[in-house]
Amino acid sequence: MILKYEIKKILSKKGTLIALLVLLIITVCSILYTIHYPSWDIDDNTTIHGIKAIKMAKQEKSKNNAIITEDVVSSIINEYKVISNNSIDGTLSAEGWLKIQYIDDLVVLVDNSYGSFHDFNYYLCGQLSTSQSNQFYQNRIKQIKEWANSDENDALRYTEKEREYFIHSAETLETPFAYSYMDGWKEIFNGGALVLFCVMLVLCIIIAPVFCNEYQSGMDNILMSSQYGRSKVAYAKVFSSYIITTVVYWSSVLLYNLSVLLVYGTDGANCIIQTNRGFWKSFYHLTNIQALGVSLGLAYLGSLLMVSLTMFISSKAKTTFEAIIIPFVVLLIPPMINTRYMPKIVIDILNLLPNNTADSTSIFQEYNVYQIGEKVFSQCQMILIVYLICIIILLPIMLHSYRKHKIN
Repeated sequence: MILKYEIKKILSKKGTLIALLVLLIITVCSILYTIHYPSWDIDDNTTIHGIKAIKMAKQEKSKNNAIITEDVVSSIINEYKVISNNSIDGTLSAEGWLKIQYIDDLVVLVDNSYGSFHDFNYYLCGQLSTSQSNQFYQNRIKQIKEWANSDENDALRYTEKEREYFIHSAETLETPFAYSYMDGWKEIFNGGALVLFCVMLVLCIIIAPVFCNEYQSGMDNILMSSQYGRSKVAYAKVFSSYIITTVVYWSSVLLYNLSVLLVYGTDGANCIIQTNRGFWKSFYHLTNIQALGVSLGLAYLGSLLMVSLTMFISSKAKTTFEAIIIPFVVLLIPPMINTRYMPKIVIDILNLLPNNTADSTSIFQEYNVYQIGEKVFSQCQMILIVYLICIIILLPIMLHSYRKHKIN
């Protein structure tokens, strides 16, 4: 009964309704943009957009679905050469760009394989020989090995154990890869960050008044004097906040992700993320659908942590503004910090902050690991461990803080 009342009290606030409306608008706008912006060139003068372009891309790219074998790599190199008219440097004419879009995903994979660790050259495919097609998978291992064992600054910041971790991951990744049309998964990874970030901000706004609003309104005098004011009411406030967090989070992310997949299709769900053009060098052994599950799980933990932090501050603060400002700083300031010349320990700490859980692309692209003793943990594993510990610690502290609140 108390729990139901606390949920109703949070949801009935004007600020809550406005925040949820803004979140819904942002989510819907993100869906519409993701569906509308794709384009497909029919000829020099005709370009289609939106759902028509998505359907055309799916129809044409699906023709290339295959296990990426030596023969497939060889055929991509040959086809590129034909499209580029055997251009020495691999550059394309206007007509060439029209034709290349049919095999663009596979061209990018070939370019990634035969390029260097840091650089990308789209025209590289046209400069290759079919005799090199048997090196496609070995190249990836070679790139990562050479980088890990190099004297480059970004490699030297890792310990020997961490670099061995990257090399082992590269060597044990199962090959050959299966390629499939997967534009829906690309769009989710690239476009979902805004929705996740806004969900966290909105949740902080909604939950901020949960304790301090009682102080502001003077209701604490009544609550703290009642039989269950310092016990059952406190638990009801905490659990109602977690319930609302869960419902708002999963409603928003499922609305976005399912809407995008409904239009683009779920094709490519079981393809390894290394075939998703942005994740070629990723050390994670995950399929697209597994990566989405991991990213949504981490973002959910990030939301729970931010809500826990907000409730803790709310139990101490005198006004809602005070309860909101610190969570906002935690979410908004770190992404603005230039970490290029910072010590690794500072970068490692910043990479564990909740704003990172909204950006799955960075998590799966970047080489963020943590060595504890002889064990190396990925960023995903470390976030899971640290967030669970922080939430478990914050829960009793916030309850204790509220119970010890002194009434006037």
